[in-house]
Amino acid sequence: MDHDVDTFDRQEPPTSFTAFKPVGHVVLALPDDAAALRAAQELRARGLPEEAVVRYSAAEQARLMEKLIDDSSGVAEFGHEIVVMRRFLDLALEGCGWLVVASPDETTEDTVVAVAQDMGAKAAVKYGRLVITDLI
Repeated sequence: MDHDVDTFDRQEPPTSFTAFKPVGHVVLALPDDAAALRAAQELRARGLPEEAVVRYSAAEQARLMEKLIDDSSGVAEFGHEIVVMRRFLDLALEGCGWLVVASPDETTEDTVVAVAQDMGAKAAVKYGRLVITDLI
């Protein structure tokens, strides 16, 4: 698996026009924080390096999405990004745990999706440069 992507900075997550946009990553919403921890451990067991998997608790993700939505520019209001951020906020408020996983190639993406499905993920969203894709 090739992991030649930018490191995700959990303190300053990547945005585009103030909307959350971690290009080259898959964002997973797991049933709860414990499931997110187990999924992170499984991804590492399957060969992903530690720095490729960033975890957020439900509370952390809710705060992040609330801030980004509150700060979103008028341009972001017209894009799909804001719809996804609102969906992420709803899932975080329901208690979902979160992973942001660097997925620079199809093999890694397939591994991420397999683990997401095994762990009962409520969402798996791939961020490309131009397109955001639901994977499950």
